[in-house]
Amino acid sequence: MTYHLYSHNDLDGVSCGILAKLAYGESAEVRYNSVQGLDFQVERFLEQKKPDDALIITDLSVHTENEIRLEEFFKKGGYIQLLDHHKTALHFNDYKWATVKVEYEDGRLASASSILYDYLQEKNVLKRTEALDLFIDLVRQWDTWEWDKNQTINAKRLNDLFYMLSIEEFEERMMERLQKDEPFSFDNFEEKILDMEDSKIERYIHRKRRELIQIDIDNHCVGVVHAESYHSELGNVIGKDTPHLDYIAILNVGGRKISYRTIHDHIDVSEIAKQYGGVVTLRQLVAP
Repeated sequence: MTYHLYSHNDLDGVSCGILAKLAYGESAEVRYNSVQGLDFQVERFLEQKKPDDALIITDLSVHTENEIRLEEFFKKGGYIQLLDHHKTALHFNDYKWATVKVEYEDGRLASASSILYDYLQEKNVLKRTEALDLFIDLVRQWDTWEWDKNQTINAKRLNDLFYMLSIEEFEERMMERLQKDEPFSFDNFEEKILDMEDSKIERYIHRKRRELIQIDIDNHCVGVVHAESYHSELGNVIGKDTPHLDYIAILNVGGRKISYRTIHDHIDVSEIAKQYGGVVTLRQLVAP
C-alpha cells in the first residue's frame, strides 16, 4: 500500500511528513501544500488513485465538495484519514475517517504532528522514542504558542531553523537524528546559525516596533504594521509591549497576506477570520 500524506508547509505540517516517512518508509508519498493548494491535490488523488492507495491529510482541511467526495471514497472502502487541530475543522469529527482534537485531556493544546504521532503509535507502525517525544513536543509548543508561556526557547529555535533551511534539508537533518537512540538536540552548526538569527530578529523587531500605528476597527483597538518576515515574533513582542491593543494586524503587501496575532484569550480571531477568510491557526490567522 502507498500512503499519500498531504500536509501543510509549515513546521507542524512538515513534521507530519517526517513522521510518515519514519513510519512507512518507501511506502510514503508526501506532498506539502499551502492552505489554498490542498483541494487541488485531493481532487487529483481521487481522479488518479489506485486500489492500494491510502490518503492521510494533516494540519489542513478540505472544502465542502471534497468533503463529500472523501466520504464517498470512504464508503466504497477507500483508506482516508484526516487529522487536524483547528477549531474551524471540528465538524469533521462527524466522519469516521477524521479526528480533530484541539486540546488534550490534561489541558495541553494539540498540534497536527502530535495527533499523527499518537495515531501512528496506535497503528503500531511507529515506535515511541525519547527523541521523537521531545521533537514532537517542541513542534507542538511552537505551533500552539505554549512555548512562550513555558519559555521553551528550543521550540522557537526549531521553528527558526525550519525557515532557515530548505524543507528537504530540514527533513534530512531531522530524520537522521530522530532515527538514532539519542536525545534530540541541535548540532554545533545549527546552534551557531541560530544565534546569528536571534540577533537578526532582534534588530528587525526593534526597527518595526517604531513603525506601528494604532487604529480602531469594529470596536477593536488594533495595531497595524507592515512586515515581510518574522510575523509571529513581531506580533508577540508588540502584543506584550502594547497590551491595550486587542490584536495586531501585520501587512505583507508583497506577499498579499495579512497576519493577525493577539495575546488576549478573550479575542477570538476565528471571528475576525470570518470577515476576511483564510485559515485560523489558534491565535494567528493568515489570510490571502
